[in-house]
Amino acid sequence: MRERRQGKRYPLMLPVQVRWKARRGSAGRAQGRTGDMSSSGLLVVMPSALPLGTTINVTIDLPIALTKVPVNLSCLGRVVRKSRRGKNQGIAVIIEDFELRAPRPRAAKTLPSRTAPAGTEASLRLSANEKSAQAKTNPNSGSRPGRGFSPGSKATLLT
Repeated sequence: MRERRQGKRYPLMLPVQVRWKARRGSAGRAQGRTGDMSSSGLLVVMPSALPLGTTINVTIDLPIALTKVPVNLSCLGRVVRKSRRGKNQGIAVIIEDFELRAPRPRAAKTLPSRTAPAGTEASLRLSANEKSAQAKTNPNSGSRPGRGFSPGSKATLLT
């Protein structure tokens, strides 16, 4: 069988929050963990599987030891495969878009960020549309829509 993955996989086991829209329009939520990750997809291990083709949002709190500052990775993706992982289900997700952002404050009282101008939300986002536009203007950039982040990508700071 031919390997269809686009990027090198890294065995990162990090806690995740998964959200999706159920068939009747209600919001579904589950806790899980990553099994592995790449620039274009990830394996999520959670209590129950989701149907193939389901669009999901996976939020990962990246370790401060790795990022040096608190940051969340929020991925919009689609379930492309599922498999049993002991008592849990593994779902393979292709990343269609992602966003790096400061974690939402958990306390009622918040302090302004030291890295972002007062009154702004620090959010680093490279949308699929921006990736597509970049790929059209610079076909050798290595950035393709729906393929995650590449070193040649240009990100925009949203304020």
